[in-house]
Amino acid sequence: MHLASSFQILGLLSGLLSLIFYIVFFRSEKVNHLYLGRIFKVAMFFFIATTVLTLFYHIITDDFNLLYVYLYSDRTLPFIYKISVLWAGQSGSLLVTSLVLLFFSLIEDFRIKNN
Repeated sequence: MHLASSFQILGLLSGLLSLIFYIVFFRSEKVNHLYLGRIFKVAMFFFIATTVLTLFYHIITDDFNLLYVYLYSDRTLPFIYKISVLWAGQSGSLLVTSLVLLFFSLIEDFRIKNN
C-alpha cells in the first residue's frame, strides 16, 4: 500500500468519525460531541491535503510507480501541464474537489464558532 493511499484511508476514517460525532451532537446537543466532530474534520482536511501533496509530488518527480501518474502524466509535459495532471483523472479531480469543499467547510465552522 502506498503512502498516499494510507492518508486517504485515514481521511476517510476521520471523516466517518466526524460524521458520527455530528449526528450524536444533533441528537443529544452535548457540546463535547460538536468539538470532537470539528477536530476530526480538521484531521480529515489534514489527511486529504497530505494525500493531494503526496500525489502532486509524485506527478512532479515523474514517479510512474503510481498508476494515476502512469495514466495521466508524461516526462515530456511542461511544468504548467503537470500541475493540471492533478485533476486530469476522475479520482484526482474528486480528491481536489473534496479538499476544496473541506476547506470551505472549515471556514464556515470557524465563522459559526466566532458568532
